[in-house]
Amino acid sequence: MIPPPDLAHRVWYSRDLAGIAAADHVTLSPAVLVEADATPNPGGLPAGGQTVVSFRNQHLSYAVTWFGLAIGLLCIWFSYHISKGRIAFK
Repeated sequence: MIPPPDLAHRVWYSRDLAGIAAADHVTLSPAVLVEADATPNPGGLPAGGQTVVSFRNQHLSYAVTWFGLAIGLLCIWFSYHISKGRIAFK
């Protein structure tokens, strides 16, 4: 479904890194990330320990939202069936 790349105009219709690198006559190397730890370095640079990974903990708000939606849907279901006479409270 994807047309082949137009090499004459350097147009690719999909992300083909190997094809683009071959057209440019370059070799790809694997992506590498090197980060310094918090140990002091000579001259002070690079400053290590700067990356902080923190994930939000929103479980309570998600639970309240989904249980609230479930209770609202249950109320709508009951009101619909009560209005049709299928459920009657005596």
